[in-house]
Amino acid sequence: MDVHLPQARELTHLIVDALDRLGGQADRREIIETAIRIGPFSAAQRAEPSHAVKAHAHHPSELHHRLSWAMSHARIAGEIEPVRRGVWRLAAK
Repeated sequence: MDVHLPQARELTHLIVDALDRLGGQADRREIIETAIRIGPFSAAQRAEPSHAVKAHAHHPSELHHRLSWAMSHARIAGEIEPVRRGVWRLAAK
């Protein structure tokens, strides 16, 4: 049985919080790892294997996968923006 995890859209605030804690700019891996560290996740949630089925989706956990999508939602919402490949920053408000 799968562990309950929030949907990606519900995790966008963690992406913004993580970027803020990282000084406003960081690489994707740092952002996701920080979001996992600061998020209120149980050990079971952190350990849940990725549900991604695409061959190129190599996420260490389902939480990594969902936070990766949360970054996309934060970008679409105008909360974060790319600096260069793999590097993101908080968007100017």
